[in-house]
Amino acid sequence: MKIAIIGATGVVGRTALKVIQERKMCEHEYVFYASHKSANKRILFNGKRVKINELTKDIFEENLDFALFCTRENVSKQYVKCLAKLGVKVIDFSSFYRKRYTLIVPEINKDKINGNILCNPNCSTIAGVMALYCIHKKYGLNRIIYSTYQAVSGAGKNALDDLKNKEKKYLKSFVYPIYNNLIPYIGQIYSNGYSKEENKMIYETKKILSD
Repeated sequence: MKIAIIGATGVVGRTALKVIQERKMCEHEYVFYASHKSANKRILFNGKRVKINELTKDIFEENLDFALFCTRENVSKQYVKCLAKLGVKVIDFSSFYRKRYTLIVPEINKDKINGNILCNPNCSTIAGVMALYCIHKKYGLNRIIYSTYQAVSGAGKNALDDLKNKEKKYLKSFVYPIYNNLIPYIGQIYSNGYSKEENKMIYETKKILSD
């Protein structure tokens, strides 16, 4: 198969490459993409230094079988649907299409895979539903109280840089210093009093469990 990794130089992209190598899936043909800033860099994959291509509309000419989007919502918005229309199976790690498509956790609902766009749920939701699914199936659920303690790396490279900064004026990602700190919410606060991350977990858990 021919597989594209989009966002290959970011935190999520590098983790995807690590898992591919650990699972010994390197026999496929891979092409790697990132932003203009990272284009033409080389990264180590399967013992070789491989080139990073700039993500442009040229990707539509690649005759891909799969594409993994380890990117932000704005990139997924621009490319995912176009690739899917060309017959490419797209696995999107951003949140852009989560409300429109089935959220896939293979251990729970792989039978619901349908079409060329597969959406990955929020990382905390995945861990939660993996534990809750069997309970829900056997007994049902009335109420869930989630508490999550999330790594700074989930917010990307700029957030990791913020982890080293002790002064607010140098922050790139966070509103408040994260060095030696905990911030009690992720994302904006909505009118219902919950943060963006909390709303995602409530919505996604119900959707995956079909409850």
